[in-house]
Amino acid sequence: MNFPGSSRIWAEKELACIETENASAYGAAMLGGIACGIYPDFHAVPFLDAISKRVTPDLKNKGIYDGYFDIYDDLYPQLRQSMHQLKKLLN
Repeated sequence: MNFPGSSRIWAEKELACIETENASAYGAAMLGGIACGIYPDFHAVPFLDAISKRVTPDLKNKGIYDGYFDIYDDLYPQLRQSMHQLKKLLN
């Protein structure tokens, strides 16, 4: 799942951070709203008015970012079976 050059693309983007403990839920709602046509694009999403800070990754740290991404990229295949087992326990 490693996309050549993708780490560099994201490392050059400014990231907008919102102050919440539910960032994943906000992100999912934003993407769902855009996909369903509720919002024409991410600029129209109302909770983006709550941006608390903007961050631009430092390209000097690209090696660190790449190392973390490689670990992340390995996690799903290793945890896939365990995640499905956990889901069965909940059903």
